Amino acid sequence: MVTPLEPNVKYQEWAKQFPLNHLIVSLMDQNKLKTKEKLCDPCKSTDDDVTAVSWCLECNEAFCQVCASLHKKQKMSKHHALKNIEEMQEVPPISPYEVCENHKGKIIEAFCIDHNQPCCTTCITIHHRKCDQVTTLEDAANGVLDSNDLSELLQRLKDTSALHLDLVKEKREIIKKLEDQKGAIEKELQDTRQKIIDSFDQSHSSFMQGFTQTHNRKLQELISSIQDSENRNKNIQNYINLMETCKGGCSESQVFLEMKKVQEREKEQLEELEQILAKHENLDYKFSLDDNVQKLITQLQKLGQIDVTQKVSLTVPRYPKFGRGNRLVSSFSIKDKCGVDTWVFGGCFLSEDTLLLPLFSGKRLALFKSNGDLIKQSGDLSGEVNDVCMLDPTTVVVTRCKEHTIDYINIPSLTVNKTKSLGVWCVGITCSDNKLYVGCKNKLLIMDKDGNKCREINTNGYIKGVTIINQGDKEIVYTNYDNHSCHFVRYSDLQEIQSFTHPDLNNLRGVTSDREGNVYIAETKSGNVFQLSSDGEFIRILLTGLHKPRGIRFDDNSDRFFVSYSCPAKVNIYNMIKPQTVLQIKDDS
Repeated sequence: MVTPLEPNVKYQEWAKQFPLNHLIVSLMDQNKLKTKEKLCDPCKSTDDDVTAVSWCLECNEAFCQVCASLHKKQKMSKHHALKNIEEMQEVPPISPYEVCENHKGKIIEAFCIDHNQPCCTTCITIHHRKCDQVTTLEDAANGVLDSNDLSELLQRLKDTSALHLDLVKEKREIIKKLEDQKGAIEKELQDTRQKIIDSFDQSHSSFMQGFTQTHNRKLQELISSIQDSENRNKNIQNYINLMETCKGGCSESQVFLEMKKVQEREKEQLEELEQILAKHENLDYKFSLDDNVQKLITQLQKLGQIDVTQKVSLTVPRYPKFGRGNRLVSSFSIKDKCGVDTWVFGGCFLSEDTLLLPLFSGKRLALFKSNGDLIKQSGDLSGEVNDVCMLDPTTVVVTRCKEHTIDYINIPSLTVNKTKSLGVWCVGITCSDNKLYVGCKNKLLIMDKDGNKCREINTNGYIKGVTIINQGDKEIVYTNYDNHSCHFVRYSDLQEIQSFTHPDLNNLRGVTSDREGNVYIAETKSGNVFQLSSDGEFIRILLTGLHKPRGIRFDDNSDRFFVSYSCPAKVNIYNMIKPQTVLQIKDDS
């Protein structure tokens, strides 16, 4: 990712702000020389198309006869080498000169090792005049063609390219697999839909058959009942007609006798009617879905669920977690700032902008800004101070090796609050989760914040440095000076899970860890800083060629770290420069 110099400018204009890569420009000019007639570059700037006859190796520009003559007359360019353009077209060389990106027209002639930057003469004069390691570009580049750095870079690039190709191949395979799986799911849903339809049709047919039978039976019963009632009503009408006839044309004796007969029949009719009415029902149909059908309808509102599972199938080769480049923030001499030539074995960041250092033979603490400005010093602490760690915002704890003690120091005043005797030589110290971890002779002590011993690790050697990794399972990491090794111990049961040795680990001192769990060891004799992974595997030499590095410590809240040196005492503060990170986001749709 590239940040534009002027974000307010329209993005269409951003490309104009990017620095030129002169090697690429030279290669592009090579190609143009091979493929077509080359025009004069100065003339093109005035919209004149004039054929070029010469090429300047230093300016990487083509000139016509007139412009070439003027170029040789200019004071700044009269010594530039001009070649015939036809010769250039046959064998167009790459310019041996690289132009400074910060100072237009200036040629890169030197290299600052401290800042890992190429420099022109102006760069050296303005920005690197205080740097210790500035050399010529030729010396810095000497042997680079046959160097391991170039071979390893090419191999890493090839490995990275192969990984991208594998990634593309796998993603194409994933696309095909997902398309196949989508088709399979669609077919399964279609099959399920048809099964549901077939099952419903079968149930529907069976239900309607039974329902129709019941319906027909009920209708037949009602029709029979209607016919029976109609027949009974005809009998009643006959009785009515008979009595009306008798009443109008018969004697009383005849009427009486017929009446008695009809009364007897009426009584039977009424008794049968009562029985009929007692059984009479007003029928209704009421339909209710089976519970399983109702549940099916409810569940069918959601046919199923698609789970997108993700897992890592390709891994990046084991390269450093930090990208190349450790930007030097500041560098300063202890003697120049504090007036005492002393060793510095440890120290800690109190904030991103302040650094507290124990001055060993100076027998005091010194508080600095990150730019090297001295803020203040403590008084005499009555003994050589080895290392210091911050316990809380107002207190630091200092080890005094020969006195076998640790001192609790008030930060604002840099005065001793209390002293705790350990009864053993003590050097490295760190703090984590209100626990103190102190490296001693043949043991590592774990104490509460008040200095009371909680646990200890037998080490069979002098512990010069100690740090804590809080990534996943908590680990204690310490350097064993006598055994030339670095050890990783699981905090929960104090079992060693890994140890690291290396042919160049002969005088290892400080140890620290960053926010990602990487471990860094300062090795005094070789002048190297080793970088290890959180599981104790070697990653790389982070810094090399240092002059007797002893202490190293990361800031807990940033990517800033310092390295302290001896003979003479000096401190460099660096800032890790990380590459852009690609986040993998889980798809929960």
